[in-house]
Amino acid sequence: MKKLMIPVIAAVLLFCSCSRGGGNPGKPPVLPVGFSTNLDVVYNDYRLGALWTLDKSGESKITVNSPESVAGLEMTFGDSGCGFKYKGIGIELDADKFPQSSFASALTNAFEYISRSVSEEPEYRDGLWFYEGELTVGSFTLAQNADDGTLKYFSVPSVGLTVNFSNFKTVG
Repeated sequence: MKKLMIPVIAAVLLFCSCSRGGGNPGKPPVLPVGFSTNLDVVYNDYRLGALWTLDKSGESKITVNSPESVAGLEMTFGDSGCGFKYKGIGIELDADKFPQSSFASALTNAFEYISRSVSEEPEYRDGLWFYEGELTVGSFTLAQNADDGTLKYFSVPSVGLTVNFSNFKTVG
């Protein structure tokens, strides 16, 4: 169960992603306000597949679809807190008191770093914007599509974490 919690926490923390921007090659595009995307989370040798939906109010929901042993697990996160639901059993948690591990803190710090004004601009290469920075556990990279603002991948190599985003859709 402990091995499962790290990827689950990674998926929950992805709710915090933000980006800055305009809409031309000089500035990164803004991430759509409401969207859904498939997640392929790899944490060392563990793989988790899920669907992440972020609605326009800022409420997020991740539904795990693989591995089969946890398929159907739902995680919600928003201003009101966070919750987990699986096979009819659920728990609601105060987001401010959500347990933090060094791994979870690394992801949270990375997304906060990206979302606030920083002196270094992201780098543009091969049709993607790359946000890079240093965390206490090592460096991270977030790649964003330069044309439409969709997320492509997030990685923290020192902790063996990679998240690939696919089938990105705007939702109302």
